[in-house]
Amino acid sequence: MKFGKMFGAALLAFFAGTAVIFTATIFFFVALAASVTLATHVSVSPRSVLTIDLGETITDEPTTATLSSIDLQQMCIRSSSSLLGVLRAIETAKTDPNIEGIYLCGAEEPGFDAAQGEELREALIDFRSSGKFVFAWSDYYSQLGYYVCSAADRVTVNPQGGFAWYGLSANMLFFKGLLDKLDIRAEVIRHGAFKSAVEPFVSDRMSRENALQMNALVRSIWGTMVGDIARSRELDSAALQKMADRLAIRSPQDARINHLVDSTMYRDQAMACLGELVWGETADSTTQSDPRTPELVSIGSYLAGTTLKHKGKRSRNEIVVLYADGEIVDGRGARGMVGSISFADKIRELREDERIKGVVLRVNSPGGSALAAENIWRELTLLQRDKPVVVSMGATAASGGYYIAAGADAIMTCRTTVTGSIGVFGLMFDVEKGLKNKLGITVDVARSNPSADLEMPLRPLSQSEMAYMQYQVDQVYGTFVDRVAAGRNLTAEQVDRIAQGRIWSGADATLNGLCDGTGGLRHALALTADRAGVADDFSIREIVPSANSFVEALSSMLDRSDVRSATRTPRQSVDAVLADWADAMTMLGRRGVQARMPYIIKVR
Repeated sequence: MKFGKMFGAALLAFFAGTAVIFTATIFFFVALAASVTLATHVSVSPRSVLTIDLGETITDEPTTATLSSIDLQQMCIRSSSSLLGVLRAIETAKTDPNIEGIYLCGAEEPGFDAAQGEELREALIDFRSSGKFVFAWSDYYSQLGYYVCSAADRVTVNPQGGFAWYGLSANMLFFKGLLDKLDIRAEVIRHGAFKSAVEPFVSDRMSRENALQMNALVRSIWGTMVGDIARSRELDSAALQKMADRLAIRSPQDARINHLVDSTMYRDQAMACLGELVWGETADSTTQSDPRTPELVSIGSYLAGTTLKHKGKRSRNEIVVLYADGEIVDGRGARGMVGSISFADKIRELREDERIKGVVLRVNSPGGSALAAENIWRELTLLQRDKPVVVSMGATAASGGYYIAAGADAIMTCRTTVTGSIGVFGLMFDVEKGLKNKLGITVDVARSNPSADLEMPLRPLSQSEMAYMQYQVDQVYGTFVDRVAAGRNLTAEQVDRIAQGRIWSGADATLNGLCDGTGGLRHALALTADRAGVADDFSIREIVPSANSFVEALSSMLDRSDVRSATRTPRQSVDAVLADWADAMTMLGRRGVQARMPYIIKVR
């Protein structure tokens, strides 16, 4: 009798729980659909100001309102926009009679990377050429946030806020000490003096070559930012460098005195200034009890409205933007990865589609499996026989990310892009002593041949096995160099001199021949259309081969602990400090020869 009652209660609880989950799911889908529907019916009133909140996430790939947009932890629908969408919105607003100007805010924790910031900044400068204004205000300016906002006509800050100005750094965690304590020894096979992805496991500090390349990289990116800011603010680059050296900008008042900002004001005063710019009225919040302020239109609403407005104006000549965003892996991959099979399948479809006249390959990847990169490269060369292929590099297009780009008709990069890293490595671990000394576990093996257990990390490699693996690494490196040489019209010797695993900024890569020129997505699209002969009549289609499955989207909705989130900082999360650890663990899980960049570089 008790069993029957317990079973019935459990069954009832199961059905009740299922009903609750189903109802909640329906609720969120309805809320999501309603939010999208409302967004697409937003109308822009005359004398409106387009608002770009720099704290909202800007993604390389196009974003849509899907299940993964729902954040159950915060009980909201997350807002994000694609880079191309934001650039299109700014371009549309330039000639929109209802838009008077642009208001930039939220520069504390930018939701974009340095390369995206560079493209966004260029679009704002172009917008200003129309005679319309760009006005910036923020409680606090991060360096990357200020880099974008410095393109504004007027830059203002909260008088009790903050202003960061001290330069860039690249920090790296080393795990050799941990491995030593565990009696684990890393066995490294690599080709390239600068291929430093394995250094965290075999050293406790950067090698001379790695220190050389990392210092050159951060100085190049910082130099680009300082130079652009100096031109926009009519300041001397050397003076800006001295301010960073001396930590001279300690407060918003210091930023104003040194002409980094135009004035300090609270948000209500900033809104009054916007009103003055729009309505031509004097803004003085000390005398006006209710100053006139303009209608602020969010970038999301404006994107939806302009998309609806231009619906139906589609040419039969299509230029496709194909996104290679994430680590390059064998097989189909998962969310945030570039799977060689799924990506190659999509390239094949593009080749066979007669409506598609050209392809922009947008690469934002640190690389990964060398074999996966080779398979993608092969499909791209087949596509290139029929249609022009132009590469647009995002924040990172290095190692395997450069491998797949090497054969394109043209490679466009941002100056702050991290690229190159033409080198490969293999990494194994000998855990035999660690198991015995730390856990009391010993291993014995039965094998048909001396090296039958080669891939098991339970003993050290023999000299012949090391030579065997070194041969494989050298062979892959040679193929990598040949692919670059053929694609860039260089000799193998010329490529080898700038390869060896060394990473370069986009600015330096343009000088050494790895890239053709600097420019973002808009430049790449214009170049592709021109090469395809459809510059006067084409439409753009965006394709993301690694779109989320339902399970992946559900996982994303439930878990917001991604350590790679662009909006997290060391002050907000220990996970961000240990991002190098997460990258290392990812690397340990990969088999085969790797064409991967040593670290993920982030500019803040």
